[in-house]
Amino acid sequence: MNCKQIHNNLIFYLGHELSDEKMEAIGRHINTCADCRQFAEMMKQQLQLIDDEKRPEVSPYFYTRLSARFDENYKSVPAFIPVWLQTAAFTILLAASIAGGIYLGTHISAPAANSAENNVLLMNDFEAEPIETFLLNQQ
Repeated sequence: MNCKQIHNNLIFYLGHELSDEKMEAIGRHINTCADCRQFAEMMKQQLQLIDDEKRPEVSPYFYTRLSARFDENYKSVPAFIPVWLQTAAFTILLAASIAGGIYLGTHISAPAANSAENNVLLMNDFEAEPIETFLLNQQ
């Protein structure tokens, strides 16, 4: 293997994701080539740095402090509207919306597209003259 192939496969080598024969070939090359050995060490340090950043340390008391702050901020707010009244208001609003939708759907309709009152001419694109015949007739 040459150095370029080693550099292309080095990340897989460090992650032990290659076949045994490729792992051995890369290992032999790294042992004999100083540049590739130095590159491998640098790559190993960078991967270790990335792994360390993936696992941040969380304080064991984080959840306790967060819960206390949440309870402190939201228990002091008085409930202006009881829960049963909120539920009833939501139910009435939902029923009114459904009834309004049914009313609008049955009593209000769109004007017919082909009615004589609207004088709307709808063109069928499939039966229209092809652009080629239009262009050929222009000569």
